[in-house]
Amino acid sequence: MYTRKRVIGLVMLILISGMACIGSNAEYACAANISGDIPHDNWTYTVYNEIHNSQIKNLTWSAVFNHSGERDACKYIGKSIDSTNLVCKNLYGNRTNDSAENIKLKHSMTGNIQRSVVDTNNNRIEDYLEEQAMRATTGADTDLNVIVMYRKKSSEPSYSASYSTSSVLNALGATVKYNYRVIDATALSIPAGNLDDLAEVPGVKMIYLDREVHALLDTSVPVIKADQARSIFGVSGENVTITVIDTGIDASHESLDDLDDDPATDDDKVIAFKDFVNSRADSYDDNGHGTHCAGIAAGTGGDSGYVGVAPMSRLVGVKVLDQYGSGSTSDCIAGIEWCVLNKDVYGIDVISISWGDDMNGDGTSPTEIACDSAVDAGMVVCVAAGNSGPGSGTVGTPASAKDVITVGAIDDSMDIAFFSSRGPTADGRIKPDVCAVGVDVTAPAANSGDGYVAHDGTSMAAPHVAGVAALMIEYNPYITPSEVKEILHNTSIDRGDPGPDNTYGWGVVDSVAALCNVSAIRITIGAGGPYDPGDQVTITGSTSNRTMSVSATVNVTITSPDGSVVAFNTTTSDSEGDFSVDFVLPDDSEPGNYSVEVTASYNGETGRRVATFKVGTLIVGMNAPDMVITGDPYLLEGYVRYDDGTPASGADVNVTIRNVNGTAVYTNHTNSNATGHFSIRWTPAEASIYHVRITARDAATLKVGLNRTTFQAPCGIVAVAVLDSLGADYNESAIWDDLNRDWYKYGEYLIDINYTALNKEDITYADLDRCGADVLVISDAWDNGAYTGNNWQFTDSEISAIKRYVQEGHGLIGTSGTLSTDVPNNMLLAPMFGLDPDEIGEWACWFRPLFQILDPDNPLFTGIPDPYLSGIDMTAANLALNPDYPGTVVARSKDRMAKIYEYRGDYAAAGASVYFTHLVELTDANQEDRQIVYNSFVWTKTNIERKQHEIAVYNLEAPDWIGPDNFTTVSATIMNNGLNDESNIEVNFMVGGAIVLNTTIPSLLNGTGIPVSFEWTTPSVEGIYDIAIYAVPVSGENITVNNHETRDVYVIAPEGRITVAVLDSPGTDFADYFYWDDLIDNWYKYGKYIIDINYTALDREEITYDDIRSTGADVLAIPDSSFDDLGWEFTDSEIDAISRYVQEGHGLTGSFGTLCSYVPNNMKLATLFGLDPDAVGQRGRWFDPVFNLLDPGNSLFAGLPDPYRSGMDGTVADLALNPDYPGTVVARSNDRMAKIYEYRGDYAAAGASVYFT
Repeated sequence: MYTRKRVIGLVMLILISGMACIGSNAEYACAANISGDIPHDNWTYTVYNEIHNSQIKNLTWSAVFNHSGERDACKYIGKSIDSTNLVCKNLYGNRTNDSAENIKLKHSMTGNIQRSVVDTNNNRIEDYLEEQAMRATTGADTDLNVIVMYRKKSSEPSYSASYSTSSVLNALGATVKYNYRVIDATALSIPAGNLDDLAEVPGVKMIYLDREVHALLDTSVPVIKADQARSIFGVSGENVTITVIDTGIDASHESLDDLDDDPATDDDKVIAFKDFVNSRADSYDDNGHGTHCAGIAAGTGGDSGYVGVAPMSRLVGVKVLDQYGSGSTSDCIAGIEWCVLNKDVYGIDVISISWGDDMNGDGTSPTEIACDSAVDAGMVVCVAAGNSGPGSGTVGTPASAKDVITVGAIDDSMDIAFFSSRGPTADGRIKPDVCAVGVDVTAPAANSGDGYVAHDGTSMAAPHVAGVAALMIEYNPYITPSEVKEILHNTSIDRGDPGPDNTYGWGVVDSVAALCNVSAIRITIGAGGPYDPGDQVTITGSTSNRTMSVSATVNVTITSPDGSVVAFNTTTSDSEGDFSVDFVLPDDSEPGNYSVEVTASYNGETGRRVATFKVGTLIVGMNAPDMVITGDPYLLEGYVRYDDGTPASGADVNVTIRNVNGTAVYTNHTNSNATGHFSIRWTPAEASIYHVRITARDAATLKVGLNRTTFQAPCGIVAVAVLDSLGADYNESAIWDDLNRDWYKYGEYLIDINYTALNKEDITYADLDRCGADVLVISDAWDNGAYTGNNWQFTDSEISAIKRYVQEGHGLIGTSGTLSTDVPNNMLLAPMFGLDPDEIGEWACWFRPLFQILDPDNPLFTGIPDPYLSGIDMTAANLALNPDYPGTVVARSKDRMAKIYEYRGDYAAAGASVYFTHLVELTDANQEDRQIVYNSFVWTKTNIERKQHEIAVYNLEAPDWIGPDNFTTVSATIMNNGLNDESNIEVNFMVGGAIVLNTTIPSLLNGTGIPVSFEWTTPSVEGIYDIAIYAVPVSGENITVNNHETRDVYVIAPEGRITVAVLDSPGTDFADYFYWDDLIDNWYKYGKYIIDINYTALDREEITYDDIRSTGADVLAIPDSSFDDLGWEFTDSEIDAISRYVQEGHGLTGSFGTLCSYVPNNMKLATLFGLDPDAVGQRGRWFDPVFNLLDPGNSLFAGLPDPYRSGMDGTVADLALNPDYPGTVVARSNDRMAKIYEYRGDYAAAGASVYFT
């Protein structure tokens, strides 16, 4: 856990802005995941991002602040502020509607972003886990916690049982944590280097990261009408058991210590407890989240009015989350499995889950399957949707499971809570299912005895629905989980858009309406199976009402898989309520799942139940590819076996293949051979997703069987790699997964987008070549690291590698802020798009998103209307065509702010490129946007053209600086990108445009490269020298723009080294937001002294003189040490140590809020700057950032014009010169608000100081 200083440091960038942070329990303002670090009464309490009701204290600051402070505040929350227009940018670089007054901290910068579980390279390792393995800091010896899913076996023991203890896993160094029984999976740890080998173990279907999961009444119960339902229907959850899988349950709380609060009886409400965290036997809760949820679902209220939804329900506590509200996926699955295995022991009817991770699932992950298995076992499972809203696709796992009831959060007015996660799931299903109150919900506070506390979150909404399910089960104990879910869908109050939607789901739970639709006639059904055609099927069951068995009129309807009615019968149950109906399956019955619907009527009341049975005992196995290219044959091989494993020879096998529209495109009849095997071969002519259905029928025994599979048939594959940029670091907020999954909706090429392989720093040509992509994507690489912490500005060597790869014959896509002011070096990529590198883009600007297509016949716009409306309204402005080698504007917005460029010119050589000035790949993109992105991938792949003769120079390497009269090596790679072999290639080394050295390459085969190097003796005169390596064009070569690479080299003799130590301040705690590294790395651009800045040694409390002396610093720096809560107010002893060190003959610099009213003790440092300690500075004042130099000859201003403009416009005011020992004002702003002071007086003794207000 963080130290207090680091935790508080999370909000430092708000603090130094002087902004007011408004606490709000409805918007999770200022929420940080620090529940274990700060007392709950002072901080927002975060469990699965939910909010404690207490107000934040000691975090209110002046409403007056400066631009630079605003910008810093926005950086922390993933937003930046445009200093000219006073608007915020979000983490994509988009301007937002936030003003400085209403910016609020979120739980995390990516709280509104979801990641999907994908395996783009089909190696059975989820991509995120693969990325973690690659980033393992200690190499192959680092253990990873994973969950291995196995292919389901038809008859033998599961792979998890047969392989988990085998020598195979032992040989891989795997340590098994859990061998699950309800799902075919094993939780284990394994060395990172053995992950690929684990994926090759027989039976492995997929390997997932064992993720960390987080824990996600007086007015809330009436909103869903639970109190009315209890009164009208006489239910309270009696004889129903709810399991809360969470942080535990405090069974000593007055609301949870007794079943009914009857002092005459001693009946525990918490009847069982299982602890997967600390293995304790007695029920407890060391966090409070589980107790809160348990009280919502089934609390009695004690002496309070906070009664839960189903107060007579019993509770089972399963602890899978620790004292901080966190846990592992593997423990959570173990908790779910425990419920399945102990369902009948404790009579578990309902499970409430208020935790999850941020993965937007498709129903196939281990946790989702585990939850669905609990539903299959007969338990209603209610899961909190998550608190990552309001963005779409933010519902987490296991809320994305198929069979659970996923619950969103509303307030008491039935309006959706801002934080409530939205659907759809990764595979397109609507979520949540329903909503319940999750704002300001008061329920038991753990370990308080009789205390209650209010929380916000979908964690609070889920147990409301669990309680409603308990009421429904009490009313009819035979109701199934699927019936509970269906009734809740059908009876919820529709909100938002008409019909089911991904915000409210099917609506807000109405308990009264739900109970009205629960039949008072209770029906049990037994259908048996599996059967085969000709078999007699016996349907048995019983009928009863709430008090006794009844003799009812019973109707039984049997429906085949195609929806046709196979049998119908009417009977009457006997006096004991029992009934039985027999019928014989027709000989031509198709295999599959048959539906049994039973309705029973008694005394004007009717009940309904549905069950299924399977027809088909033959086992139909298959082996078929997941994908073939159109025009290539699809080979499906399979076998038919009886249920005892013996071959079914001579079985009739019918194969039907349908395209994505459901049209049958191929049918075939064949027979299994003597070993039961069969095969079919078919060549798809059209690109599509194809669904294969195989039925087998043994004429002799009438046994049948069924199997299905799916394969993709594109006309080709476009391999796409996303380089380190927003689309890689925040891939979950991009449309990549949609294009990967649903390529067939957009065209005939399968798109395989890899957003992990090149999500790294220092990308090399070897990285690009190894990835083997047809198309490279640079997605909104607008940040240099100062805003989101991700540095998307490419280095010269990376740009050289990208140019080389594209010019060899590959595609390149760029978007939005990639070419913009915060990443100026990226402008070196502009010619690759036919754009002017000197016209830098401004990101991000609003535009009217109606596009006019200027080249309607261009393949980029296949399937796009003209004009068309984009779903994106932010763009990079001010980009311009390269005047010498222009691209083409193929579409532009009506207001001409946004444009789409395409380029196949000289700078791209054999490649092709497209640049979208708007953020077209964001998940807000509409169908037209997605279609154009898809088209751009296909267009760039299919428009490459290698030239006959094409020589290029790449990877120019030379030192940044070097002394005069020195020797150095300058090198580059000469490539032959043409189709012809070349000979006698002349290569020149040039300085200032003049040839200094040259060499000749005798021969160079096409598609190969060769390194060249020159030994250069630097000039005697210091200066900046333009050097180049130039390959003279060969005969027939038409493209020459890439025949040279140039760079500047500084020839300089350093006059010495200055060591700087930064004292505890923002400059140490948030060093990434300061330009220390720039001064260290690029000192030669500023002067003749090497600068060595140490910003770690004095990043500590209680600094002593010996601490300072040990750094050996020539100069101490104190930048903006303006907040005492962050430990930046110096103590008297620290000030004495600083003073002594400076006075011994060292330098001191201070800036901004170091001397201000927020840190009054720091004013004792004022005399060291020649300032008055009694004239306290006032931090956070605007000023005109044009400075006049009062002492132009001062070395402080070497290289500066007079006047000069600062990039900062916030200052400390009211500082004054010391009347007795004054410093000197050497520069001041036009409005005299900001000043620069210099001091070499008595207080500094042998030292010297500078203060920048």
